[in-house]
Amino acid sequence: MTSRVYPGDPSRGQTFVHLDDVVDAVYRCIDRRTQLPDESVFLIGEPKTLGYAETLGYAELQSEFGRLIYDEP
Repeated sequence: MTSRVYPGDPSRGQTFVHLDDVVDAVYRCIDRRTQLPDESVFLIGEPKTLGYAETLGYAELQSEFGRLIYDEP
């Protein structure tokens, strides 16, 4: 089941973000909470997929991983 669950559009690619960058972004939001509106939306990551992931959606990428891992050469 875990290989079939993805919270989003499987035709889209997926960007990557380093954990330290997420922690830094959350820290900055907390630090500036009095200056921010009551509701805010932040994109913590790249605005679009880059490189190889740009040409393959999440579903295609997972299928390719499965083929490379489990199929015989």
